[in-house]
Amino acid sequence: MAEKPSAAEETAHTDSNHEPSTNSSQMRLLVPKRDANGEVVAFHANLRANTCFQPQEIIVFDIVVTNTMTAYDPLDGIFTAPVTGTYVFIWNFGSFGRSYNILELVVHGTGIGSSISDSENNMSDTHPAAGFVVVHVDAGQRVFVRKTAQGSNCYLRSDYINMKTTFSGWLLG
Repeated sequence: MAEKPSAAEETAHTDSNHEPSTNSSQMRLLVPKRDANGEVVAFHANLRANTCFQPQEIIVFDIVVTNTMTAYDPLDGIFTAPVTGTYVFIWNFGSFGRSYNILELVVHGTGIGSSISDSENNMSDTHPAAGFVVVHVDAGQRVFVRKTAQGSNCYLRSDYINMKTTFSGWLLG
């Protein structure tokens, strides 16, 4: 059975109006970090259609949904951090028709996260996969998703019927 927090702990998380304090850890996750000018740093983009990518090729997510501070470039698929901080990056994709693909997140030239989508045992299925990374990025460093050398098919699924292949990121703190 959980213990009831002490009065001091409850006071630390609320102000006199019983609203959550802006300094509480609970609020910090909900309120996006802003740069020195008060701008939120965030982007979300998706792949326009089923597309073939070669090993080590950067995935260019060409449909931009959100792109504050224009830090994501839909022409080359690269996010360039406008400010130093801790960022969250998420990507998702699918393989289909008895194939598998592995994508990795690259930060400043180093692969730091990867995920695999494997539909090799089923001809008609799309198998989704996702990756999630929280990482420190310095201002000016480049972040992107690329296809690794492994994989049995070049195609990533991205359509409005089955699934969208996407890439998102935001400044956490």
